[in-house]
Amino acid sequence: MRNLLATLRLLWAHHKPTMILMAAACAAVLFFAVQFAFDHRHWRDRPPERPEVEAWMTIRFVARAYDHPPEEIRAAIAYSDPERRLSFQDIASRQGRDVSELMSDLNSFLDTEEAERKARHDKKHRKDSKDDKDTEGADR
Repeated sequence: MRNLLATLRLLWAHHKPTMILMAAACAAVLFFAVQFAFDHRHWRDRPPERPEVEAWMTIRFVARAYDHPPEEIRAAIAYSDPERRLSFQDIASRQGRDVSELMSDLNSFLDTEEAERKARHDKKHRKDSKDDKDTEGADR
């Protein structure tokens, strides 16, 4: 410990600007580390948010946001053209129907798929917890 203090005194005596910059850098690192820790704690347990589907979005954007293949979304809105970068507004105008009708079809598809996915997840969870209970009983 004495050797460390002697070294720091020597550095302070001969390299004051460098030591001041080093202290400032260490303070910045500490500040950002604490900020990161608090932000990480906040975002760690949050489920990923899915945006509301809007007319400006494309099939690919919604497919990635809702984790569905683009082909399923094309089938849900009855659109078979392989052009990738059309918004739902453009698709509705090409199909000759109202955007709200297309959005309604898409939202009902996504809601149904989400409910099915949740049901599968809950069923798997119940099965896993039942298996855990069975192994606990076997251990006793």
